[in-house]
Amino acid sequence: MGAVRWRLRPRSPPELVGRWRACWSSPEEVEMSVIWHADVVIIGSGLAGLSAAWHLRDQRVMVLSPSEEGGSSYLARGGIAAAIGNNDSVEAHVADTVRAGAGLVDRDVAEVLVREGMERMIDLFEMAIPFDRDAEGRLMLGREALHGRNRIVHAAGDDTGRQVTRAVREALMQDEARAPRFLPGRALELVVDEGRVCGVVFENAGQVGVVLAKGVLLATGGVGGLYQHTTNGPGALGEGMALAARVGARLADLEFVQFHPTALLAYVRPLPLLSEAIRGQGAMLVDGEGRAIMAGHPQGDLAGRDVVARALWARVGAGEAVFLDARAVPGFETQFPRAAEALGRLGLDAAQDLLPVTPAAHYHMGGVATDAKGRTNVPGLWAAGEVASTGVHGANRLASNSLLETMVFGARAAWDIGASTSALQTVSMTRIRELERAWSRGIEAAVDPGDVLERVGRTMWQFVGIERSEAGLIYAAQKLDGLRCEVGVYDPARLAIEAAQAIARAAHRRRETRGAHCRVDFPDRDPTLARRLFVQGGLASRVDEHPAVGATR
Repeated sequence: MGAVRWRLRPRSPPELVGRWRACWSSPEEVEMSVIWHADVVIIGSGLAGLSAAWHLRDQRVMVLSPSEEGGSSYLARGGIAAAIGNNDSVEAHVADTVRAGAGLVDRDVAEVLVREGMERMIDLFEMAIPFDRDAEGRLMLGREALHGRNRIVHAAGDDTGRQVTRAVREALMQDEARAPRFLPGRALELVVDEGRVCGVVFENAGQVGVVLAKGVLLATGGVGGLYQHTTNGPGALGEGMALAARVGARLADLEFVQFHPTALLAYVRPLPLLSEAIRGQGAMLVDGEGRAIMAGHPQGDLAGRDVVARALWARVGAGEAVFLDARAVPGFETQFPRAAEALGRLGLDAAQDLLPVTPAAHYHMGGVATDAKGRTNVPGLWAAGEVASTGVHGANRLASNSLLETMVFGARAAWDIGASTSALQTVSMTRIRELERAWSRGIEAAVDPGDVLERVGRTMWQFVGIERSEAGLIYAAQKLDGLRCEVGVYDPARLAIEAAQAIARAAHRRRETRGAHCRVDFPDRDPTLARRLFVQGGLASRVDEHPAVGATR
């Protein structure tokens, strides 16, 4: 690389350094710092980030991510909800989305999601993704919880996330002249100059660098990794949310964490997801005696995820085991190859065995507050995908709307960034050197991140999980406050702690049960709290500064 901070060292794999060298031909060197320049920096390589990059091909784009696998997008086992069936409509899909969101969905944003989602599906069809089709070549549309129509599109059964993410990435790289540059690394801090975000400090293998740009898009995913049991990958730690909060961005809906009812109970992390589509094909949730758990509910096994997760959690809390009975699902291995693969590793066969399941942290409806164009309240900063909170999901996301969200709002953020006329700002090199040195020292003195995340995970699971209470949330806040005091300001693990703190405080603030947020001490829905709650001023601040009413008409 030719710069002090990026010289070859034993801990830097040669193939990785070679990839860095290919990213940009001439980074600027200023004493100890390497400064890269781009028009746009996208933090995250999931489907939201890749979709934005696709629509920014006329810009110099750099994608910063610690992994090439696209985070939770890559792991998605469900499909993509799209109102493309003959008996479906935009109005019906919007109505299902609003109903699932428990009174907090912004209908206008939901309509954007559904209408433009059909256009984004056309983009995918043109990429020759192997979407599931019948013998006559027609798309096979499945049904999942709270959908009134069959509208779920799958690719290679339950491998939709990986198939779509790979296809978009490959399409991006076909035109080398317009392809984004991928830089391996983890974001540590957003660079701000004169009130505008203009870059990001990042690290890889303990080495610190800086990228300066006209605009920064957060596409960092969710918060499932903050919980002991999750279907999310290890990078889903709420760090994008923490980065935004540190520069004054508003956050919203933080208390709403969705727990998927049917993660496979196993001693692995993340837990393998047994897609809701399996229940859509007739699988049932049963107890150890084979009795149907959801038999008394009008929607049965396809009730809302919040309802099903709490029903299972009640059984688990009583010491019972819960199972998914998929023995009657035809062609399980063909329909759900990824699930069959996970089961096989544990010596289970869906055709013969009851499958042990548990609820697990799966999706965050909250995040960085944005409008429908991905804009935050901080100039120069946009957010899209799970890290953002547009109001489209309300208090509980409708199944399979997440991949659709990444494509729609990733594209919308890209268009808004592309239309921005801001010039690349000149940032004080003294400030850059200060940041680089501070983070380098912080990384060298960092605590064991594995120990920190294990303690955060246990606290969040026990006290900020499926069921919450006043006493438990106060205790969680105290535990997290103490843990934060053990970690330095420039320790990367502190970002995850601050994200966990914000969720716990928001959960304490909302004294009702609504959607995915369940307070056992406030078991009913409170009509006076039919509004979204916003916070600004840092993740450790009180969650009551900016209440706002959600549009639910």
